[in-house]
Amino acid sequence: MNRYKCVIVLIVLLNFLNVNGQNIEQKSKTLYQNDSLFRLHQRYTDYEEIPIGLYLDKKAVQKQGGTGIGVLSRISGVTFDKGSLLSIRGLSPRYSTVTIDGLTAPITEQTIKAFAIGLLPATAVQELSVFKSGSYNNQAEWAGALVAISTKAEVDNDYNNIALNIGYQHNFTFNTFLKDADYGSKFGDIFGYGADRRKITNDIVSRDEFANLSRNEAAEQGKLLRNAWELEKTNAIPSFKMAYSMGRVLRDNATSKLSTINSILYSRQQGGSHINRASYTGYETDETGTVVASALENYMTDGVYKTSANVSLNSGWFYKYNDKNEYNFDFTYSHQGTNSTLSRYRVALNTGNEAYAAQYGLLTKSVLLSRLTGAHNISEKTDIDWSFGVSLTGREEPDLRRSAAQRGYDNPDEPFLLIIPESSKADQGARFYSDLLDNAYGGRIDLNHDVIDAVFQLKAGAIIESTERDFEARIITSAKDDFTSPNLRFVNASELGTVYAPENYGPNGYYLVDGTTDYDVYNASNFTFGAYTGLENTFLNGRLKSAVGLRFESFNQQLASGDVDVDTDSNNVLPYLNLNYRLGARTILKAAYTKSLNRPAFRELSPFSFYDFDYRSDISGNPDLRIATIDNIDISLEHDFDRDGYFAINAFYKKITDPIEMVYIIRSDSPLFSFDNAAGAHVTGFELEFAKHLSNNEFSIFNQINFRANVTYTYSLIDLGSETNEVAAERPLQGQIPLVISSGLVYTNPKNTIQFNLDYLYQGKSLFSVGNGVETFPWYIKPQNFLNAGFSVALNKAVKLNLYASNIINTPYEQVEDANLDGKLNSAVDKQVLYGLSYQSYSISMSYNF
Repeated sequence: MNRYKCVIVLIVLLNFLNVNGQNIEQKSKTLYQNDSLFRLHQRYTDYEEIPIGLYLDKKAVQKQGGTGIGVLSRISGVTFDKGSLLSIRGLSPRYSTVTIDGLTAPITEQTIKAFAIGLLPATAVQELSVFKSGSYNNQAEWAGALVAISTKAEVDNDYNNIALNIGYQHNFTFNTFLKDADYGSKFGDIFGYGADRRKITNDIVSRDEFANLSRNEAAEQGKLLRNAWELEKTNAIPSFKMAYSMGRVLRDNATSKLSTINSILYSRQQGGSHINRASYTGYETDETGTVVASALENYMTDGVYKTSANVSLNSGWFYKYNDKNEYNFDFTYSHQGTNSTLSRYRVALNTGNEAYAAQYGLLTKSVLLSRLTGAHNISEKTDIDWSFGVSLTGREEPDLRRSAAQRGYDNPDEPFLLIIPESSKADQGARFYSDLLDNAYGGRIDLNHDVIDAVFQLKAGAIIESTERDFEARIITSAKDDFTSPNLRFVNASELGTVYAPENYGPNGYYLVDGTTDYDVYNASNFTFGAYTGLENTFLNGRLKSAVGLRFESFNQQLASGDVDVDTDSNNVLPYLNLNYRLGARTILKAAYTKSLNRPAFRELSPFSFYDFDYRSDISGNPDLRIATIDNIDISLEHDFDRDGYFAINAFYKKITDPIEMVYIIRSDSPLFSFDNAAGAHVTGFELEFAKHLSNNEFSIFNQINFRANVTYTYSLIDLGSETNEVAAERPLQGQIPLVISSGLVYTNPKNTIQFNLDYLYQGKSLFSVGNGVETFPWYIKPQNFLNAGFSVALNKAVKLNLYASNIINTPYEQVEDANLDGKLNSAVDKQVLYGLSYQSYSISMSYNF
């Protein structure tokens, strides 16, 4: 009840705002406001903004890629995991927080705490800020950085834009691959829908009813399931994307303004990757306990084929009532449907068998975000801003199927026989269903009051956020027993498409086994109430500016699953201190201290166990996880050159108490990935940023070339604590990348009609998962190099042509097992456990503005 009272109080405050006053101040001032194509980003060099970080207005966003991903990929220390999961300063994506109009973006991933920025349409990202140190109104949930996205839909001119894009992936497009024959036959499949009609839970009785069925009654249930096991060959077609966006100024006079931005996007992509995997056994140790040898246990080759369709809608409305009040409403809907097939050939040396296996099915993700914001100048010295938002996030796997067939490795003339189990199995004759739904609501209010003009400012605010999750899963296996006919117990793999037909279930056929447990359903909720207050002061005739304050957050997290009942309350008082000192007209020194948090995600707490077909292991949460706390110290020196050039060096230190890590555990049945707290971690490092034109001679071609380089080095050291099971003396923080180097060249001709860019990215070795050094060992991701290139030409004032090539050098993704625990990955006992290639991708697009 208390949480609803807080919401009512917030709404009442919003309704009783005093809307009298003077002009609304622009909240995101920057030192430079030019229109140069060369400007890669605008940093907080003006005293209006204290935190260490950067700000990008809508022009910068549009020029650097049109989306948050396009812009952020060029920022120091920023990389992306799995395409759109943000990693900053080498830390895991779980340490990066994204807010949209001041309210936290939902978690969209299953196995990692992160929001996929790629789900946001381009028109929803109008302004973007990256905070690498604390600020007055930032949420406490961050460690790497907080990315604040604004959807303010203010436009100055009417426009229409139509864009078409065609993509090609080397080694996949036009090639033949295995495809799920159940997908693509209906109209909805074209747009990534179709989950509802594929739900296996629609066809059979509930788990509670199933528990009371006899063997033959369970066989009758098998007849009700659709026979959707067939795989077929198909040729991958080129990927394509179609988008339309428009902006309108509906009213613009001396006192009021009404404008809108709207867009619709549809894309369909086909592609994939090839992956080799291996596992080892027979570890031999010397007298010190160090592993000196191991033997290959099994190896496998995977082909991954995906068909992904995405539909996105965005509508933003900006209304300036008068010089005192303005409002903004943004509605975003994004739906993504991905049908994937993983085809595997596996050799098990320990059993002498070789096998073919497959996993295939549809995964859908949907996000609905709505934000209503207001800004009011209620007096000459006082501003009030507010926002209210609702988000709905869904993730569904209606019918994920897994099958396998094997034969003796020494009998190549024998056929592969389907593996039909005699009990519940997750990887043989199994069908898996899961459905996740998050509902999130939030509101905030922020007050800015100038006590003494340009000298002393008071800031205060409050926020309420509530998230509720419902999750359910079910696993059904088609099994055999002694009553099953011999011709159904030994089946050639070529009959996969017909063997599970309804007529093969019955007293002398197959029957269903329900392997669902009490932990496969959970309900969870988060509730956060936060409040902050801070003071800004200016000294020394404006050369020194300070900000000091406190943030309080009260957090409750609940989760119920089976006999597990999590109910955690935490109250945290979090200080922040920021200092800016101007050393010269173009040079500024910044320093900051902030305390922040990193809380467990629902999935990390839930005991629900999901079988990961990729790694042939289970993934399960840990209800005993604790909230991590982080002390952040940042120092930054920034200097600006002519023509938008700049140099910056940032040093940082973080002390993390109870960091949450992914660990690898060996069990009697199958390995397990789970999550656990280490005692602590120390993270320190620096960032170097540089951007400049190669020449100031206006008659030289180098005058048109801008060079930039970013280097981020991070050193981390884990404090394992006295209760650890690990034998390693020291190691880095899980998920942390020690070295990130990015550089690029941008050429723009004098008429601004032609642009060419070349981008390079290096990511150093990082720890993928933690092992105890006895039964399991740490897995590291080897260093990676990426090279991308782009070319654009304006054919006329309305038509623009773009060419883009990514992953030009086809860098492999490699994981290595560090069996001797030295972290160097260069000894004879450090074995490769994964090697994957995703190949080069090329695209051509054309946009038409009118």
